[in-house]
Amino acid sequence: MQAGRLDEAARLWGQVLSLQPEHPQALFHLGQHKLLQRDAAAALALLERAAQADPKTPAIPLNIAFAHRSSGNTQAEFAALDRALAIDPYFYPALLTKGDALRRLGRPRGAAKVFKDAIAIMPPEHRLPEELKTAAANARAAVRDDAAAMENYLNERLTALSGHEPAKVSSRLEECVGIAAGTKKAFVQRPTMLNFPQLPAVPFYERSGFPWLEKLEKSTGDIRNELVALLAKQNEEGANFTPYVDHAEGAAQSQWGDLNRSPDWGAYFLWDDGRPVAEHIEA
Repeated sequence: MQAGRLDEAARLWGQVLSLQPEHPQALFHLGQHKLLQRDAAAALALLERAAQADPKTPAIPLNIAFAHRSSGNTQAEFAALDRALAIDPYFYPALLTKGDALRRLGRPRGAAKVFKDAIAIMPPEHRLPEELKTAAANARAAVRDDAAAMENYLNERLTALSGHEPAKVSSRLEECVGIAAGTKKAFVQRPTMLNFPQLPAVPFYERSGFPWLEKLEKSTGDIRNELVALLAKQNEEGANFTPYVDHAEGAAQSQWGDLNRSPDWGAYFLWDDGRPVAEHIEA
C-alpha cells in the first residue's frame, strides 16, 4: 500500500481475510480500497464489519463517514463522524471532515467553530500528512473568513456607539470587537517560567514608560559593531556563543525542541541564569 500498489495490496488483504474473516485491518483497508473504486455500498459493508471487530480505532468510522457521503446520506455521515470523535475527541482528521460537512450544508459559523478546534490540536504544517494539507489550509481560510464576517457584523451595529465615545475608549472597543470576532489576539502574559503579576495586558507598551530607551537606541551602531566583531572571532577563546536553549537529555522540549542545544540560536551571555559572565561583560 505504501508503495502505491493498491490492487496488489487488496489481493493480499483478501488472502488475510480468507484466513481470518473478521481481521479488522484487512476489513478496514479493503473497505478503503472499495471507496477508491467508488463502490460505497461494498465499502460500507466492509467498514462496518471492521468497526465491530475494532471499536477503538477512530479512522474506521471516519471512513464510514466518507462512504455515507458518497451515497448522499448526510445524517449517517455526521453520526459516523461523531462516533470517531467519541473514540478520540482529538482526532483532528475527523474534525476537519466534520467542519467541511458543515460548510457544505451552508453552516459557516458551525464549520468555523469545528475548524478552530481542529487547528488548535493539529501538528505544525511541516508535520502534516501531505493528503491533509489542503484540508488544513481550507480550515484556516474558513476560520479567517468567519472572523472577518463576525467583525463586520459587530462593527456595523456598534458604529453609532463609537461616534460618541472618546478616542481611547473607541480604540479599546475596536480591540474588544476584534477579540470577540477572532481577528485580534487577547494579549495576556503566558511566560514559560516566572509570572510577574499585574502587568498591563497590552500588545505594546508606551515609550514613555522606558526613559532609557532613547539612549539605548542611539547606541545601536556601537552594539552592532561589537556583535560583528564577536561573530568574526566567535570560535576563539573569550568569544564563545552557546545555545540559548539547553535542556537536559530526556527533558520535555515543548515548543523548544528544534532549538534545543542548537547553535542556530546562540547567545553571547552577559548574564546567564542570573549570574554575570565577567569576561563577556569586560569585553
